[in-house]
Amino acid sequence: MPNVVFILTDDQGYGDLSAHGNPVLKTPKLDALRDESVCFTDFHVAPMCTPTRGELMTGIDAFRNGATAVCEGRSLPRRELPMMPQFFKDNGYATGHFGKWHLGDNYPYRPHDRGFDESIHNKAWGIGSLSEHWENDAFDDQYWHNNELESFEGYNTDVFFQKAMDWIGKQERPFFVFLPTTAAHAPFNVAKNYSKPYQGQRGRAVPNFFGMIANIDENVAKLDAFLEDRGLKENTILIFMTDNGTVRGHAVFNAGMRGRKTSQYDGGHRVPFFLRWPTGGYDKHRDVGTLAHSTDLLPSLIDLCGLKTRKGGAAFDGRSLRPLLEGKANALEDRKVVVQYRAEFKPWSGAVLWKKWRLVDGKELYDVAADPGQKKNIYDQHPDVVRTLRDHYQRWVTRVTPVMGQKNYVSVGTPREVTTWLSSCNWTGSYADNWGNLARQNTPGHWNLKVEAGGDYRVSMYMFHPEANVPLNGSLRAVPPRPVAQARLLVGGKATTVPTSPGDTHVTFDIRLKKGQRVALSGHFLDKAGKVLSGAFYTFLQRIGADSKTPSVLEYVSVAGIPRAAQKRIKSPAPNNTDAIPKDALLIADFEGDSYGDWKITGTAFGSRPSSTKDRVTGHRGRSLVDTYLVGESDEPTGTLTSPSFTIERKLLNFLIGGGKTPGKTCVNLVVDGKRVRTAVGSARKSRGRKIMRWVSWDVGELMGRQVQVEIVDRRSEGWGHIMVDHVFQSDRSMADIAAPGRRRNAERRDR
Repeated sequence: MPNVVFILTDDQGYGDLSAHGNPVLKTPKLDALRDESVCFTDFHVAPMCTPTRGELMTGIDAFRNGATAVCEGRSLPRRELPMMPQFFKDNGYATGHFGKWHLGDNYPYRPHDRGFDESIHNKAWGIGSLSEHWENDAFDDQYWHNNELESFEGYNTDVFFQKAMDWIGKQERPFFVFLPTTAAHAPFNVAKNYSKPYQGQRGRAVPNFFGMIANIDENVAKLDAFLEDRGLKENTILIFMTDNGTVRGHAVFNAGMRGRKTSQYDGGHRVPFFLRWPTGGYDKHRDVGTLAHSTDLLPSLIDLCGLKTRKGGAAFDGRSLRPLLEGKANALEDRKVVVQYRAEFKPWSGAVLWKKWRLVDGKELYDVAADPGQKKNIYDQHPDVVRTLRDHYQRWVTRVTPVMGQKNYVSVGTPREVTTWLSSCNWTGSYADNWGNLARQNTPGHWNLKVEAGGDYRVSMYMFHPEANVPLNGSLRAVPPRPVAQARLLVGGKATTVPTSPGDTHVTFDIRLKKGQRVALSGHFLDKAGKVLSGAFYTFLQRIGADSKTPSVLEYVSVAGIPRAAQKRIKSPAPNNTDAIPKDALLIADFEGDSYGDWKITGTAFGSRPSSTKDRVTGHRGRSLVDTYLVGESDEPTGTLTSPSFTIERKLLNFLIGGGKTPGKTCVNLVVDGKRVRTAVGSARKSRGRKIMRWVSWDVGELMGRQVQVEIVDRRSEGWGHIMVDHVFQSDRSMADIAAPGRRRNAERRDR
């Protein structure tokens, strides 16, 4: 059985390759891959992300599989449909996913619910979406590793390719890898060395967009070298394609096509498609000009890999491309394809494709063989062609109508997802998936829920991402403050309203749900007069008393089981060495000596003494600090460093922290009588290549006079598997209050 590696890039168009004639962009590896592949030159997808991905994964048209749009409750393929990884898993393959998903953030729609053994992925559409961690910016971000949020060091495309290679290297059976990058989707963030060759190309966006593709090209080269080095290249089907038309490259070159991403013209949905399989005889360049579609990929892979399929499954809309790969030029010659998407179905909105004919919006006809730019509408000149395409469209509508309006329900009360995190990216009723929507949106949507276990549930509603710790009536980024005075929860149309206080970051309701119940849930924030100001963009549900093997996210609380309210973690700027220490400070440790003194060491992570900064840390004080990476310049070692007991004599315990942000594994704990009562993690952030430290202030007033210990923990050996600590002291003043507001974002900007 052959291995399969499927690379899907985001928002890169047909013309965003030097091999396709781009006069500016250089993609040497992708050009070389093209020279070793069978290339489908008339391959079409949906003009936008999710519909394409749903069609690729199911082999079924968007309006029949349910994933017709990027949000508004329409990004979920029907739960009963088997998806591509499941077919491979059922046939004994190891299955891995590294990158974007955008086909559901909740059970049962997540990648590891759909057949992937291993998944490292973004939420929603990726960086910048409201579902994603609010500080992710493509560098040193947090992604979901199956059920757990983890920190990863490096640029996101580099991370996804490297993690894919790491995983492949551990496999002892055939593997299927889905590697969908978030590049070159906005935000257009990339290191300067990639964008510099394209400076001067229409502002900042185009150079960075091209730079992101150049980075993809470099990673494809690394992956291919890895496959060859491991002896895997010959019997691996390697597929490269993109998910829709270009989002920025059309400003420079669009391969002569009309339209871009979201367009019903060819520039919106014609994409590159390369397939290489040396063992199968597909390792020399050959162009196939027959019309092909995203729904064809799954039946093609089933055919090529000899996969056995379940009986009674949904019939594919796609066709196997194997006959075309084998050189049968007339195969599939007469097939017709409908390209249509959107949250709501609108008749005659899209394109019908047949050979080189394009019927657009039911009223424009083009022959792209003679007119690739679709400039001349010849609708009136070919009534027979129009009739054929309109008849096909009507039959297609008849086929998709029975299921196009089916609701997709998120399951709650299941041990597979103990806490259900709902975001506005996935609600039904309005478009609210980015920061601009959060700033303007005042039409709340709702989520359709299926109750898997009856009982009492706690619902926690937030305006902002919980990690931001911003009040409901506060402001963040470009989002203006709203005069929130009340919060309303609607469950199945029944409303409960409670007052809020100015400092509240969220509001909590307890409700009862019955097993098997299907219900619509939504949250509203109101002013004093009861006017709806917005929806609850972030809403959590958890069955009260439900057991969990992972930390609860109820009210966005708990790190290692310690309630969020007890952590007292204050988001604060990364300080420099000039932050004034209060005069009442009682120093616990400044880590400036030649040893740790009376602090107890276990393991090997901490060495025998504090480390110098090696000019790779910012925000520290003095010349040395605790840094479990710098001790051996590796994340591998683990251990603990524990202070002697000391008495709490001030209201606050302040310290600088940096490094990994993995709860329970890279953290600082306050221990009383052997029990952790406070905990904090680092930021997993860098500024211009230097790791950032920032102040944390714990309120310890209730512990006054008690004996306590500070425990510094490093129990992680993977990326950002280290912890940094400096200058621990007691005071009645918080260093977070002393550090100047507004420096944090400046300190954390990447060297772009």
